[in-house]
Amino acid sequence: MFLKVSGDDRELHLSIRLQRQMCIRNWTNKNTLDSNQAFELKATVSGSGKLNTLTLPSLKAPSTLEVYAPERTENLRTRASGISGSISETYIVIPQYKGSYPIRPITFSYFNPATERYQSIASSDIIITVA
Repeated sequence: MFLKVSGDDRELHLSIRLQRQMCIRNWTNKNTLDSNQAFELKATVSGSGKLNTLTLPSLKAPSTLEVYAPERTENLRTRASGISGSISETYIVIPQYKGSYPIRPITFSYFNPATERYQSIASSDIIITVA
């Protein structure tokens, strides 16, 4: 496993070796809220391979959002065929001011032995509107 920082925006990519299938998604319990009202943002990676070695990249959020350390949840199954399941990190986020705030996608790459290539996956963008 290795971390790579690239570009002027310092986007963080996480590379995992020896994975088979991976999927990542972001979810939030609110997209529109008032200032100083908290919401949850959850990032989940699911698939099969060496998930037990996975560390999710940090959440990329504007500085006007107060972001607390994530709570990590692992739902992993070990079988003769390998490890499968999901890893989630749930953040509590509190916007300080009115406006529209984009949450950047979480992106990382992994080696897929079935295709013998590195593949990149990314979560979707989330826009939070604070009234």
